Amino acid sequence: MAIKKIVLLGEPKLRKISTNIQVEDISKPYVQDVMRDLGDTLLAYKTPRKKIQKGVGIAANQIGSNLRIFAIYIETKMHAYTDVNAMPLTFFINPKIISHGEEMLDGFEGCMSFKHYRARIRRYKDIEVEAYNEKGELMKMKLKSFQARVFQHEYDHLDGTVFIDKADTQTLVRESDYAKKWKKAKPEVIEDLRSHRY
Repeated sequence: MAIKKIVLLGEPKLRKISTNIQVEDISKPYVQDVMRDLGDTLLAYKTPRKKIQKGVGIAANQIGSNLRIFAIYIETKMHAYTDVNAMPLTFFINPKIISHGEEMLDGFEGCMSFKHYRARIRRYKDIEVEAYNEKGELMKMKLKSFQARVFQHEYDHLDGTVFIDKADTQTLVRESDYAKKWKKAKPEVIEDLRSHRY
């Protein structure tokens, strides 16, 4: 339908808890239109010069809708991350985290609603989820590592939570500095960076 303007941190819409959708309404235009806008906006979110994918997920409240929907699209080759498995453009309606493993991983995240910054946040490595797809069919998936991280990030959005709310704010860094100092740093170096010993 359209590429939408991203709602930025500080706007009340981003903090509003999203509303579940009746399964019988998934086929209705008001839901289908939001999904098309989510897909168009996410697929268009690339670096201007290199056309590299920058966004891997987007929640409906990031384009001003209060519906409990998000989309994930992960290309095969991601330039900012390792340990990445691709995911075609997938819509998650009324998503739930059914279970999770005990192991958690630290990783840097950014957000289209909080541009040009990253911070380290701890997420579950393995999760089992369910949601309805764009056809109103119930999906169940086991996600791990990067896919699990993206799902948890977008799931938080639906509850009005932005990644910076859960992040280690001592690691908050501009994108340009992340690439220089943090991106390939070993865990012990990251601890030095956190402690401002660099």
